[in-house]
Amino acid sequence: MIDILIPTYNRAEHLIRNLYHIEKILLTECLLKEFTIYISDNASTDDTVKDINNFKATNKSSIILTENKENIGLEKNALKLLSIATSRYVIFLGDDDYLPAGYLTLLNDEAKRAKYGVIIPNNASLYSDGSITLQRTKYKTIEMESGFLGLSKGVYLGHQLSGLFFEKENVLESYLQNKKFHNIYLFIYFIGFVMKRKKSLYISEYVVKISEFNKKDWQYDNSGLITEIFKNYHALYKNDIVKTFILCTKQCIRDPWRLRIGFKRVVPSFFSFIHILSNRYTPTLLKLFLPIIFIYLFYKRLLLHFK
Repeated sequence: MIDILIPTYNRAEHLIRNLYHIEKILLTECLLKEFTIYISDNASTDDTVKDINNFKATNKSSIILTENKENIGLEKNALKLLSIATSRYVIFLGDDDYLPAGYLTLLNDEAKRAKYGVIIPNNASLYSDGSITLQRTKYKTIEMESGFLGLSKGVYLGHQLSGLFFEKENVLESYLQNKKFHNIYLFIYFIGFVMKRKKSLYISEYVVKISEFNKKDWQYDNSGLITEIFKNYHALYKNDIVKTFILCTKQCIRDPWRLRIGFKRVVPSFFSFIHILSNRYTPTLLKLFLPIIFIYLFYKRLLLHFK
């Protein structure tokens, strides 16, 4: 069995559409008995709970609903789902994000083989007009060995929760021991914890559609929340300043949009630079190299602009 974990808040219409989508996949691919859907409603004020119960009453999917009395935020809602999941493997999914056909069959087969501790899918942005833009165009399917080298190749992809599949043993307990590093990008820690000891797989041919048109329950700061991501690397490698520096630096280079790097965007980039430089979770070594990283990223952007 595999548990699909869906945190939700005030998206009844999108969630129910997603549940029909999942059930169609489960029926078509003969997987109804292999998956249980756990939904944690974060004190929605719309018809989320009512609509889920109606869906449960008229459809075949195995659904377990838990309700929060108040909105506890995305992080705690995700932790709650992980705490009540009972299967060895779990997959997180946004309430308005859509899994591709065949992906759940792949996960079911791989769970039986128990070769990988983590599987990460490709993704694409889904817009309100139905158009789709593939996001990870440069990445190919790759198997990553356990340990730091393998982890450094793909752990950063955990910033997008939808479709992340991992073995949950000791993940929650480990995360809860690192209270000062808690953050809304905790899925990076989840998969990183597993990748340290298990092989992992990034698979490009399965593309999860990520809805970009709904309002999020959080906002970006001056550096696109990149310092929140840094917390995960501190938690994963508490006493290793070199590995923490490498992971945080790679995150900056891979996510220039978080640094507000772009032609004619000098002012936002300045505020991003100051925010990262002054943040307590930015490694000291990275602070020393930060001017060079910004200049390098601006140079790359400039070259692209004039090509």
